[in-house]
Amino acid sequence: MAIDPFLFDTYKQYKAGTDKVTTWLASKAREMNTFEDLFPSEDTSAKGKGRLKGKARAAQMAAGKGRTHEIHLAAIPRIAKAISTSITVQAVPGTIIRTLEEVIAARRACNECFEQQGPSDVSVQASNQKHQHFIGILRETLRILKPLSKEPGQINGAKGNDMKEGMSRTKEDVDVAGLGTLFEHLEVDEPPERSSNNLPPKSTKTFDTYELEPTDEDLSFAIFCLFKDLTDIRHYVRQTWTEYRERQVAFTTAAVTMNTAISIFRRLNEEFLSNFLRFADHIEIIKYLYNGYRDPSHERHDQDFATYTGSHFKISSKVFFCDLTYQMIAKFFMKGRIPFYQQEQVRAAGIRLTDDEEALFECLSLFGLVISQCEGNFYNDQLFQALHIAKKESTIYTWVVFAVRLFVDTRRVLGKELSRCFDETQEMRKWMVATLEQCLFFGQSNKVNEFYKIGTPRLQVIKKEINELLEKDFMQKLVDEYLGVRSALYRWGSFYLLRNHPMLLCLLTQLFLTRVHEVGIALGGDQGAIITSIHLYNASQQSGHCPGV
Repeated sequence: MAIDPFLFDTYKQYKAGTDKVTTWLASKAREMNTFEDLFPSEDTSAKGKGRLKGKARAAQMAAGKGRTHEIHLAAIPRIAKAISTSITVQAVPGTIIRTLEEVIAARRACNECFEQQGPSDVSVQASNQKHQHFIGILRETLRILKPLSKEPGQINGAKGNDMKEGMSRTKEDVDVAGLGTLFEHLEVDEPPERSSNNLPPKSTKTFDTYELEPTDEDLSFAIFCLFKDLTDIRHYVRQTWTEYRERQVAFTTAAVTMNTAISIFRRLNEEFLSNFLRFADHIEIIKYLYNGYRDPSHERHDQDFATYTGSHFKISSKVFFCDLTYQMIAKFFMKGRIPFYQQEQVRAAGIRLTDDEEALFECLSLFGLVISQCEGNFYNDQLFQALHIAKKESTIYTWVVFAVRLFVDTRRVLGKELSRCFDETQEMRKWMVATLEQCLFFGQSNKVNEFYKIGTPRLQVIKKEINELLEKDFMQKLVDEYLGVRSALYRWGSFYLLRNHPMLLCLLTQLFLTRVHEVGIALGGDQGAIITSIHLYNASQQSGHCPGV
């Protein structure tokens, strides 16, 4: 089950969209030669002085690759107005209109997220007014350009024969009209026959690109996009585990989906940090948002200052930004090399924790012990990798917080069905061990060929790993070895980590299933069982013994 790419990369898509619209507008404006204040003429002082050297030559070569220009936001409606009033009215491609609409929708979602506290919150008013100003300019630009998004023959008053006055255009008509302008300037030539001796010279044509001038609101919008993407993926993973709970997908499918989601969390966070490095630790984002959007006059410290509305859910700012999860990681997991949860002391102190909170503290203790032994590389489990990086770099990245949050989500979604993952794994373990034992016995009792002599060590290794990781409680063994007699204080139940972390359980099962199937394929090919079955089936079919097939 692949994660839909439309669930993430919101900020990247937004930047690509604004650059696309800005470049199209600026290119048309330059063709019209009406905005000398926006597009200064090229420096010609270096012409006529012979071959340039040093920095001047490097600058000339860099300029030859095309330059990037920044356009102020206020200039966008001016350019759009000039295009609409030009003597030769420009046809606006449908893709430009759709992209502009998507950009507006993304900005509006950000504005609505931080607009929840109402008009009494002065800090939110000031921040949202800037977003609304940005949205207003884009809407004005869309209002000007949208009437120009027509069939090429309809510009300058020409009317198509198939579009009569009063006839409404369907959605399909609009889409086809937009597609009609996509290839308007495309020139197609038959490719000439070429050899290595007559290759064409490299093109020297350059294209300038244009982008909007950065604003203060870009940062808060980038943060919103990051959390929106992380939350949407988080919701998708929850849905996948729900499908497993309802017996619609296999547990290995849900586990691989969750593991992949954590990898995507990391990539999104790293892309965000490539532009905003000062927000490496999750708490820096929380502080920025609290200072910028939360009204300091509120007496309650837990006052929500934002609400995110997804496709089928609505959550408060504390859930959206995972405040509590961050605090649990920072105040417990990051304190000390391998912290262990003191259950009896916590309860004796009168601290009331939910079952999920206690399970998280206990599992964080076990996670810390494992990563101290394996440097985070534990059977490709990305949650172990996330916690290892947090420890190693002393930084709680946002993707680490959301990875831990997925762990908690999984337990909550599965509820009473949490033990089913372990039960199904044990059934699968018994089948795999029995299969391997039969293969080993067959190799000892038959002399078909030499494969079993060569493959026996591999079969024995797979069987041993299955027993050590799925039949025996490897985690409790590790705790006993590390703590010695004190390990009795931390006996939270047999297979405690595997029972509470079904993703690891399923990843191990998937790994061993793959290895067993690989051995089976090798055996089938070596013994000729598969090819023999094919020939027998073909012979039966040719002789008429399989009439129904």
